[in-house]
Amino acid sequence: MVRVKYAVAVASTAAMVMAATLPTASAQSDGGRPPAPDAGAAAAAPRPVPPPPPPVVESPFNGVWRHAGGDAERRALEAAVARAVQGMGFFIEGIAASRIRDSSPIPPTVTIRVANNTIEYTGVRGRLIRSPADGTQIQTTNAQGEPITLTTRISGNVMNRFGSRPEGSRREVVTVNGNTLTIDGTVSSPRLPRPVVYRLTYRR
Repeated sequence: MVRVKYAVAVASTAAMVMAATLPTASAQSDGGRPPAPDAGAAAAAPRPVPPPPPPVVESPFNGVWRHAGGDAERRALEAAVARAVQGMGFFIEGIAASRIRDSSPIPPTVTIRVANNTIEYTGVRGRLIRSPADGTQIQTTNAQGEPITLTTRISGNVMNRFGSRPEGSRREVVTVNGNTLTIDGTVSSPRLPRPVVYRLTYRR
């Protein structure tokens, strides 16, 4: 009787050991591979952080520039106008000089903003003109509302602006040196004996 109970106990123990060591049905059907990871857990994994944007390079032209040439530059501009119309005859000289003065007043301030290859230039009579900085030609209007063809190009600390219409043209070479901005301008017309050449100085 004792031997029978002992045999039954041994058989039961052996069966439990075999059951523990055998793979389950699901593991057998998957070839013994471990279960796949949870898809929801993979989706919740943190995304890589994108690199920071490149730093914005501030243009040396940007800012509000105030005329610093005083009366000396005003007298110099008036003398340049007088030289340009000299020899046209008394009556014609007066009309031509008046038109030049009207189109070429000295702006008390010049505001420039350069960003994303676009120049915003506010000068004569507060007229804001937007133009590409790479020399692309555009059609716009000047401070008098007259249609002009304009090109603007920046190279380093020099900005070249050239506006033209059938009656004449204006070229400005705008140069920045620290907090000083100079405008070297030339106004030309087939009706003028000689161009008007002037220089304006601004401080930021």
